[in-house]
Amino acid sequence: VSPESTMTALTLLYVQCWKRLYETCYVSVYSDAKMHFGHYAAGFIHYISATSCIIGESFGFVDGSNGMFHWNRLKMEHFICSAIFLLASYEQLQTNYILANLRKDDHGIVVTKSYKIPYKRLFEYISAPLQFTEIMMYLMLTIILREGSSFYYIFIWVLANQIETAFSTHRWLQKTFMKYPKQRGICIPFLI
Repeated sequence: VSPESTMTALTLLYVQCWKRLYETCYVSVYSDAKMHFGHYAAGFIHYISATSCIIGESFGFVDGSNGMFHWNRLKMEHFICSAIFLLASYEQLQTNYILANLRKDDHGIVVTKSYKIPYKRLFEYISAPLQFTEIMMYLMLTIILREGSSFYYIFIWVLANQIETAFSTHRWLQKTFMKYPKQRGICIPFLI
């Protein structure tokens, strides 16, 4: 994988990790439910694996390769994929704000830990915008890193995991809320 693709992908993943930390510390309003250790471990292993896949196939890390990053070797696809990735990441942040605000009053004070039906933005179309945006981000990373072979496995894992989570979320929302919007899709607007 070229140094330009490697640095683009690593930078995007780095930005995403910092955004996730921000969401965890300052945005999310958690219920009293506890995360299973297996989910925590899977997330930890995922980020280590994703980073290892990016670095492991890049010039300079692969035996016998030598590569230097050059700004003038960045391609239009790096910019387009980066823009879509950042847009999906921003939409993911907005989705988390919507979910957090469902548990707050007009003054920003947490007043409940119960679940409510979310509306606005992607919630007008699908039940699982967090999963949709995650799929989009990893699709963009996969396109950027298409010269290699190992990141495809990361994408397949993310795709399967996020679609399964989206279906589970959609079923739970339909079962929990009698007035849940029937026209709302599951994960991919206008498709699933």
